[in-house]
Amino acid sequence: MKELYVLMLSLHGLIRGNDMELGCDADTGGQVLYVVELMRALARQPQVGKVDLLTRRIEDPSVSADYARPEETLANNARIIRLQCGPRRYLRKESLWPYLGQLVDRALPKPGTGPSERAREQGSYAVETYTTTTSGARYRCSMSQKGDFGYKATSVLLGESGLALALDRDRLSDLRGVLTPAAAMGDVLLARFPGAGVTLETVRLN
Repeated sequence: MKELYVLMLSLHGLIRGNDMELGCDADTGGQVLYVVELMRALARQPQVGKVDLLTRRIEDPSVSADYARPEETLANNARIIRLQCGPRRYLRKESLWPYLGQLVDRALPKPGTGPSERAREQGSYAVETYTTTTSGARYRCSMSQKGDFGYKATSVLLGESGLALALDRDRLSDLRGVLTPAAAMGDVLLARFPGAGVTLETVRLN
């Protein structure tokens, strides 16, 4: 099984691996400790290859210089990456909305730098969801598909959704408003997906 890459976001910037400043303001509560400990725990899992936490880089004399370090290593496969986003000074999280686009632009791959055609073809994903009904019955629902999830596989799902809207309108749900694909096109997509290489399965566990 290919090792997982886990990307986490903690945007306010007042986060570091040691001597965390808990409670110095509304943005440095227990969530900071939770996120850092979660990173370390994920990095210890055998199926996880790398864990990165993206946060905002802060260069402000009123806070520690630690928050201006571009990168901080927490373990061999875990690090905090700090990216410039908005003014250099510290800002409360409520003031960050106008600048989040800058963080996205710096974090996402540039056009033309995505996976190769070979990687897109050889990729795959599998998702399992477990649930228990009110009567106590337990089920496992699984969905899997070949193709890189961020590119090829997602394109197939979008394409099948578009075809369902265009060609199967008489079979769609009568619900109206802002709907998820499952609510709007669930039965139609269940019929379409197997022909597009998407495997869906539900198994009762008890």
